[in-house]
Amino acid sequence: MEKRFDIKRMFNFIKRQSLLNANATIIGALATVGAMFLVSELVGYFSPQGVTKLKAVYFGTLYVYGLIRTSHVFSELHNPQKGYAYLTLPVSTAEKLWGSWILSAPVFTLLFSIICIVLYFLACLTGGRMDAFHKIFDADNARGVGFFLIIQSVFFLGAVYFKKNNFMKTVAVLIVFWLINAAYIRLLTWPFGIDNTHIYGNIPTGDMIKFRDFMEIWVIDVGFCGLFAPFMLLVSYFRLKERQI
Repeated sequence: MEKRFDIKRMFNFIKRQSLLNANATIIGALATVGAMFLVSELVGYFSPQGVTKLKAVYFGTLYVYGLIRTSHVFSELHNPQKGYAYLTLPVSTAEKLWGSWILSAPVFTLLFSIICIVLYFLACLTGGRMDAFHKIFDADNARGVGFFLIIQSVFFLGAVYFKKNNFMKTVAVLIVFWLINAAYIRLLTWPFGIDNTHIYGNIPTGDMIKFRDFMEIWVIDVGFCGLFAPFMLLVSYFRLKERQI
């Protein structure tokens, strides 16, 4: 019988997972942060005018390192020697799902963001570019972090679904999905393109462009950004529940 959701049990599970993978996590984090620190200081010292370009380095590291980590969040589940012990933990499926997601998404993103702010501050300080420090808090950066959380949900599902080569298989699926989604959006907005205005006679071009933009907002902003990540987590839950049974 499925246990009821219990926050205390979930946080005990989070503690277990953190301690279980502590060595590998610390080693990987030190190597990654060390490389980022070296790059930041070199840019700050030798090219202070380009210090704002460090944000691209930070985001690249966030996506690559963060998504690879997410792809291995259920590695214990897929390990023949450890899988049975994982499945028989006195924790419900929902607690395993949310505990794993909290570790791999909000906790990781928050810690990584704090590290990036500190590294960027040091780079600005080294290069005498404290006037550029506020740019680390731009709205575009917040949107970039938000988009990471959306994409992360795909790799989270891949971590549950695939047993081997989780990261590469999820990348392949994501590329296919992007192509299908792009074709779908193009199909929806094609009749309202400028090149097809003759189909609708005297309808003003500006009105058709506004309608096309409206459709893109609902498909991309509302459909993708608002509903996609929760849907991925829901599918992850049922997939994990299947394994639990």
